[in-house]
Amino acid sequence: MVRELEAARTIGADLERSSLDADVARIAAETAEAVCLAAREAVATCEQSEADGNAASRSPTIPSEDPPPPDEGERPAAELGGAALGGAGTPRIFRLLRGDRAAMADVVAEMGSDDPEDGRRWQLALTALVEAILADSIEASALEFPAEHPFWGLVTRTQGREVAGALASLGYRFDGLGGWVDDRIPTQRDLSLALAYAGLDPMRPFPSEGEMGDLWREVTVAADEHLAGAAADLILGELVTMLGKRADPLTELWNRWGRLRALLLDER
Repeated sequence: MVRELEAARTIGADLERSSLDADVARIAAETAEAVCLAAREAVATCEQSEADGNAASRSPTIPSEDPPPPDEGERPAAELGGAALGGAGTPRIFRLLRGDRAAMADVVAEMGSDDPEDGRRWQLALTALVEAILADSIEASALEFPAEHPFWGLVTRTQGREVAGALASLGYRFDGLGGWVDDRIPTQRDLSLALAYAGLDPMRPFPSEGEMGDLWREVTVAADEHLAGAAADLILGELVTMLGKRADPLTELWNRWGRLRALLLDER
């Protein structure tokens, strides 16, 4: 018994030391991540300033005492941000989120070199960014529902998003392509429970068991709305915060974010 008690005390001390070491490592990692993000933001700011300076140096001098009003296309990238994502135009990032191949080709051509392999690398990196934003939008239940649908047409958009969030919390998630993640389809009881969680009448008419698999068929992802609400200016820190762990594999994009951001905000 004495030996076992001594062994238990030794194990407890080892666990405590291991826990302290883990806390130190976690704090160090978080500090390094914050420093890295700050450095990338500084680089992005420098790239934007350089691009703005080059644009200004190419602009002709207008001999006038009163400067002309700023043109939207001539404004520095750092000033566009929210106006671009929240205005009536269609920034290139929105077109990328909607699957516009021409917009993707334009960005790849601007960011890549003459080397075809470099172009493929940038296309993969940009595709990963689009997929990360779409996944985050789905996780946030930023969805649009068909008005004529026999189930979704009976609820408002806000209520539909609450139902989608409740279903996700139960393990039944939208895959973004009109189906269910891992083909995991809820029962009528699960949907009734999700309605109750959303504060809706769980006894209202809803799809039969056979129709449940097609519940998402006409639902779309409002990724542009989600992005404009969470990272309206496409500032590096905002976007990384929004994406969370999904931002980790996108290091190459973050290292060139100053140049890339201006391209993504472009409405041409």
